[in-house]
Amino acid sequence: MRISSLLVFALFLMQISCTLSASISNLNSLNSGGGSAGSTPILNIISPMEDTLIDSSKVSSSTVSGTCSEEDVSVKLEVYYSPSDSTPAASYTSVCNSGNVTFNPDLTNVNDTVLYVYLKQTNSAGIVGKSAPLKVNKKAQAPTVNFATTPSVNVISGTIQVTVTFSESVTGFDASQLAPSNAVVQNFSGSGSSYTFDLVPIAEGNASVSILSGITKDSIGNLIPSGYVVSRYYDKDVVRAYFQERISSHDEGNQSVSRTILLTGAKPYDMSVHIEIFGNVVSGVDYSSPAVFDVTIPANATQVSFNLDLLGNSTYDQGDRTLVLNISDTSSPMLRVNDVPYTRINILEDDRTVNYGPVEDVTMGYYHTCIKHQSGVIKCWGNN
Repeated sequence: MRISSLLVFALFLMQISCTLSASISNLNSLNSGGGSAGSTPILNIISPMEDTLIDSSKVSSSTVSGTCSEEDVSVKLEVYYSPSDSTPAASYTSVCNSGNVTFNPDLTNVNDTVLYVYLKQTNSAGIVGKSAPLKVNKKAQAPTVNFATTPSVNVISGTIQVTVTFSESVTGFDASQLAPSNAVVQNFSGSGSSYTFDLVPIAEGNASVSILSGITKDSIGNLIPSGYVVSRYYDKDVVRAYFQERISSHDEGNQSVSRTILLTGAKPYDMSVHIEIFGNVVSGVDYSSPAVFDVTIPANATQVSFNLDLLGNSTYDQGDRTLVLNISDTSSPMLRVNDVPYTRINILEDDRTVNYGPVEDVTMGYYHTCIKHQSGVIKCWGNN
């Protein structure tokens, strides 16, 4: 009886020892980071926060980190356009290390701006664990910059006001972030996405200002890149334009008439003269419907010629007419009209076949032209 009791007690001690060994083994396994093969992996995203802007062009802003329960087991970061999608738009793989996992996804080719991100892990038993979704807002690029100037012309004769508009609010932008060339920046003001300042040119030539890179940035750290520059040509000297031909006494209708504009000096940039054609009929002056066109004066030129095509144009070739061409500047504050800003083209349609003999004298008023022939005949067009 005593031997039997001792045998039962010995068997009981052996069972306790086996149980303790299994428990210690499982505890060691848990302490080493490995989860139970029969349990669901546990994953959580800890960064970034919900609705955070992440930037596909900056690794530091695109980092996604989380916790994981299955040590040394692969973890996937899956990106979806919608929580209801079954197939991810992009997927990235990392490894659970000391209960943590980190990703630096390149989202350049992920088009949507609102994305849903999950962590996903499958343990050795094939059990899949998935984190709760995180909604993030993808931001693909730095803010853009737009310059506007007052006045808006490319050639200036003095100080201009510059308005800088960013596509979103920025920080770090002040006068120290402007690099002027042949100019001085004054009266800087603004905040958020809109700023103004005066650009005061120093010497004749190109006056410009650019934005320095490396300081101005948006809310998630996108830096404004270099290359944003506004430039205007500062001009101080006036040149004057005038017609070489003041009058043409007998231009026939239904033909092309040539005119040449002369300048008192050249400029290193293109200019444009604005020409209006008014028709003067015998019975009076009609300014109701002038024809309008521009003639470009190329850079460094002191003259330019153009043809006025009268062929078949009923506006120009009916009756006795004088066409007046007025020049007014449209491109440069340094271009002026010299003296009388017109030339006359006399279209003698009614009298073109009549030969009154050689011309003795020509007189021209603002609204009329008179030709005195050696035969004594005087013909006038327009109003006296």
